[in-house]
This record gives sequence, C-alpha cells and structure tokens, in this order.
Amino acid sequence: MIPMKQILAVTVLGSALVAPAAVAGQNAPAVAAPPDVKPGSITCEDVQYPYPSSYLPLTLYGQDVRLAYMDVPALGTPNGHTVVLEAPDKTYPPLIAFLEEGIASK
Repeated sequence: MIPMKQILAVTVLGSALVAPAAVAGQNAPAVAAPPDVKPGSITCEDVQYPYPSSYLPLTLYGQDVRLAYMDVPALGTPNGHTVVLEAPDKTYPPLIAFLEEGIASK
C-alpha cells in the first residue's frame, strides 16, 4: 500500500507543475473571428431549415422551455411509421432526404 504522504507529495507536485501552464493559457491573445461570422440566436431561429419549425412548450425542473421540432410530411401515402430524430445538426437535410426516399419506396 502506498503511504498517504507519498500520495499527497505527488498530488502537490503535480498541481505545482500543471498550474502555471493553465494560467499561461488564460493570458493568450484572443483570436479574431472571421469577418463573415455574425452573432447567432441561442435558439437558432436565424438558421434556415428545410421545413418550418414548431415549438412544444414544456416545463422541466420548474423552468419553462420550448422544444423545437419539424413535422416533415410523408411523401406519397403515409405508411403509419414515425421517425423521430434528435439533436439536429448539419446532417439533417441529407438525412431527411434519405429517409424520405427510403420510406416512400416501401
């Protein structure tokens, strides 16, 4: 078993070696944003999506929130199946197109 004094000594020594590097990183000059970057909305309302967004009002942990969603209609005759995609990102438009083609063909 390792003595507690050795564990404490290693911890203190490690902290002493790491702390200056962490502080030095905080003083680095700020990097300028590209000129075409504009401030965005925290709710991403300024993002163009391929379908209209709707909002579901919810209360989570006592906080009123809105859950954004897109209700994408089926191509052709609906088959009764539902697909739910979470955490949208830049892969959404091609993914939606893939699902539309695949689901419509069945």
